[in-house]
Amino acid sequence: MAKPKLNFLQTGEGDGTPVLLIHGYTGDSQSWRLVAPMLAEGRQVLSVDLPCHGTSPLIEPESFAHFVETVAEAITAKGLNSFHLVGHSLGGAVAFALSDLMAGQVRSLCAIAPAGLAPEVDGSFISHYVTATAPKDIKFWLQKIVGKSFLLPDGLAELIAEKRDDPKRIKAQSAIGRMFFPEGVQAIDVTGQMNSVAVPSKIIWGKQDTLIPWHHGLKAPPQIGLHFLADVGHMPPLEVPQALAQLISEGIAASGQ
Repeated sequence: MAKPKLNFLQTGEGDGTPVLLIHGYTGDSQSWRLVAPMLAEGRQVLSVDLPCHGTSPLIEPESFAHFVETVAEAITAKGLNSFHLVGHSLGGAVAFALSDLMAGQVRSLCAIAPAGLAPEVDGSFISHYVTATAPKDIKFWLQKIVGKSFLLPDGLAELIAEKRDDPKRIKAQSAIGRMFFPEGVQAIDVTGQMNSVAVPSKIIWGKQDTLIPWHHGLKAPPQIGLHFLADVGHMPPLEVPQALAQLISEGIAASGQ
């Protein structure tokens, strides 16, 4: 079996169908640290570092399709033949694309504030957050995209800053931002893949999301369940991990696997 090109972080053990978690732009596998343990009873939960993120290689994409194909190749190399798929933000767009590319392997899908459903996005955040390396700057930008009443955990900005010590990685992520979100517009479109999803699926969105508007979720076809969370911003895995894990678990249960 070929070695996966991307890094995977595993939580849990068991014979249940694995869950694959895909983080958002500038995040990493640790973005799911509060959610993964709650999904791991009797199964493996695998959080992947997307290309140019976390500790995965700097495989700069030629296009969004190439980006998704790189993830699909890593999933195949990891030996995942059947899995539940969960994606957040950019990871949500990747999840919809994978649900089409790997249709026979995906058992359920949960997209959290997914990119790729409409052009609107906060371009200022996209361009500034990726290059923020000082804790105070990281905190400033993160506070903008969470719910109005949510306070960032102590030490979070410092933890993120510690990971931003590689100029090449920051440059690679910036290039991805310019490709996928040029001039403050989403160039990704996964509405076709969303409309053709054939497994139990849901979209979860915070109604105080200022990065990607929650009303993009209203474009979903009737076979996809919609869950809008009051007083929550763009970061449900951070803001409401327990409620999010419950919704994901319900989606997994609906698949019967």
